[in-house]
Amino acid sequence: MSMRIPIQGFSLNSYQELVTTAAMVHEPERFSGGLEYLGDMERGNQNNRLSLRHVGLRYRLMFLVGMLLVLLSLLGVAVADDNALEVDGGLSSVSRNIRFSTLSISDGLSQAAVNTIVQDRDGFMWFGTQEGLNRFDGYDFVVYQHDLEDPSSLSHDWVWALYTDKSGRLWVGTDGGGLSLYEPESDNFTHFRHNPDDPDSLSSDRVRVIYEDQKGFLWIGTDGGGLNRFNPDEGNFAHYRHDWEIPESLPNDKVMAILEDREGFLWIGTDGGGLSRFDQNRKTFLHFNHDPSQPDSISGDRIRTLYEDGSGRLWVGTYTAGVNLFNQADGSFKHFQHDSKDPYSLSHDEVRDIFQDTDGTIWFATDAGLDEWRPDIQGFFHYSHDPADASSIASDRVIKLYQGRGKVLWVGTYGGISRWNYISDAFTYYQSHPDGKSGLSSNIVSSISESPDGLIWIATYGGGLNRLDPVSGDVVSFQHDPNDQNTLSEDRVMSVFADQAGSVWAGTRSKGLNRLNTQTGDFTHYRHDPEDVYSLSSDGVTSIYLITPEAQLLSQWVAHTEPEAK
Repeated sequence: MSMRIPIQGFSLNSYQELVTTAAMVHEPERFSGGLEYLGDMERGNQNNRLSLRHVGLRYRLMFLVGMLLVLLSLLGVAVADDNALEVDGGLSSVSRNIRFSTLSISDGLSQAAVNTIVQDRDGFMWFGTQEGLNRFDGYDFVVYQHDLEDPSSLSHDWVWALYTDKSGRLWVGTDGGGLSLYEPESDNFTHFRHNPDDPDSLSSDRVRVIYEDQKGFLWIGTDGGGLNRFNPDEGNFAHYRHDWEIPESLPNDKVMAILEDREGFLWIGTDGGGLSRFDQNRKTFLHFNHDPSQPDSISGDRIRTLYEDGSGRLWVGTYTAGVNLFNQADGSFKHFQHDSKDPYSLSHDEVRDIFQDTDGTIWFATDAGLDEWRPDIQGFFHYSHDPADASSIASDRVIKLYQGRGKVLWVGTYGGISRWNYISDAFTYYQSHPDGKSGLSSNIVSSISESPDGLIWIATYGGGLNRLDPVSGDVVSFQHDPNDQNTLSEDRVMSVFADQAGSVWAGTRSKGLNRLNTQTGDFTHYRHDPEDVYSLSSDGVTSIYLITPEAQLLSQWVAHTEPEAK
């Protein structure tokens, strides 16, 4: 039996043309083979040949994925009635049933403490740990670590900061190796280190934060070396250090957080010097410090993180004094701290990161779990690690928050990486069952499509193709059988599309394109043939997209994973 959760205000039948590629991460190295146009294909062709015109377009799949995610976002997030939570004797709020999946050392992560997370322009997820830099493509990790015999390797294994600039370049800040620029062409790194003989070099090799302003300058915060402004075009650094003889200088040389607000002001958070606003024209800092005699001053001077939300409000997270919400009109701060008598107070007063997702929810990474800000109750919902629940967060010591493409929330913890897909967790759960009961053939869903008769076709990675009847909840699986040439060519299905003529198309990881005859249950295979210029250009098919839905003449685009056929 499949577990079904009721969804309000949603009908799949109203989305007849929905085609979903639900892979969590776009994988550029698998999408390098181009798009093909399936045109002039008459149904009933005895030779089963496709006349294909190859289109060599780079990054074309990103457009398709973007369009599909827009369609998915239209579905909204619906929650069942019984998820309403009664608060304070009358206020009603929604509690989401968040189910996290975890990536840990056993999955290939180099080390469990994830300090920083970013996604590059090609869709790779990058994780900085205390023992190396990790690149994740949705399936596997590639680990970059320092090699004493290779000067172009990662400069230091302890990675504190990752940042992708407007040009798509990936910058890496390490604790002892300075600033590094990743060079994707060579898969190596260019380093910018402190040189005591060069006054224009980085002030310290202990880099804690990297930030790009509106003018394209990189601001580098260091642990002990103050603030640096880096001009990537010229390769030089301007330094801003604490000077006890100059009250308007940087208040402390341990720079932990940098943020440019929508007004163009640069905010600097230091470990011990409080919060400062930097005037780039005057080169002076305006300080905001904790004052015990002023209850509306900032709650503490050890600043850990800064965040400006969609309303332009500045949130300040501290090491030991909770969260502050800054009122720029009067310079006051509203405090949010842990209160053991209030279950809706902040989980812990150490706040390492703050992030607002695309739905407007503000999240807080604390030392006692993940907190969700609820404006209706002016309080927090808490998500903590439960050893008995594999879908709970990986660890209560949360370090970093990030939202990648596909509305996936990535949570870096001391116990690995947790991730939550907003879209999939909002809908009915259909899962595989190890006991053999009716359900999906695999929980790794890569693509979804709906046929004109209202059936849902689900592609899985490793489990083949599934047909779901949303009315009865019944699932029928189609899988590869090496003894039957009319079955699916392989079970690693990357894409699926149900056309208006009644056929279902399935693209696989390495065994080409399949067309399912829904009346007979047989598959016709289309593979790459190096001797035939009109064959499929690659056997890795990652996406199928309808252009002209005509009953007798199909016109489709197919995206591939391997290099283009010449």
